[in-house]
Amino acid sequence: MGVAFRTNVSPRVPEWMVEPPAPSRWSRYAALVGGSAVLAVGVNLFLAPHELLDGGVLGLALIAHYLWGWDIGRSVVLFSLPIYLFAGVFSRTYVWHAFQGMFVSALAIDLTSALRGWGHFPPVESACLGGLLVGMGIGWMLRHATSTGGTDLLAQVLTRALPVNVGVAIFFFDAFILLCGALTVGLHNAALSFLTIGAIGVTTSVCTRGIRP
Repeated sequence: MGVAFRTNVSPRVPEWMVEPPAPSRWSRYAALVGGSAVLAVGVNLFLAPHELLDGGVLGLALIAHYLWGWDIGRSVVLFSLPIYLFAGVFSRTYVWHAFQGMFVSALAIDLTSALRGWGHFPPVESACLGGLLVGMGIGWMLRHATSTGGTDLLAQVLTRALPVNVGVAIFFFDAFILLCGALTVGLHNAALSFLTIGAIGVTTSVCTRGIRP
């Protein structure tokens, strides 16, 4: 006669399968302000003095600043508004969080514009350090369920309606902006801007490691 044994011990779930706790409201606000401040320092202390570029809406704002002297932060808001109005039809909550990130980071960029006169670092170092700080700021916000949105948000929305991978869409958006920027700042600065974008990508990936969409 066999005896069946029952236990209440649940199988151990691998750590990577456990969902991280949702960020609290205050931690998200701290990331919103802190991440925006770090991003703004990267833009004003390292990128803008050497006319370096980024992809996305920030890249468009930098081009407008170099061409016509427009405030970078205000240009970010101006170029972003049509994207948020369009994307809000699909996901209002996510768009609202992204709008907060965009607005606070744009405000931080304009409030810290005096950093552009604090001394000039060598161009290559500026490209790398600027990308590092911008990536840290973006990564900090992404870890707490917010972001700066922009063309990345537009790419996510478009790929819902079109058979295009979101990463491919973002790549083409950024490539187009860099191409336009090369006509503005020259091939040398455009080449350095690839270092900036690479540093942003690597740093953001490190900061958001372990987060699953």
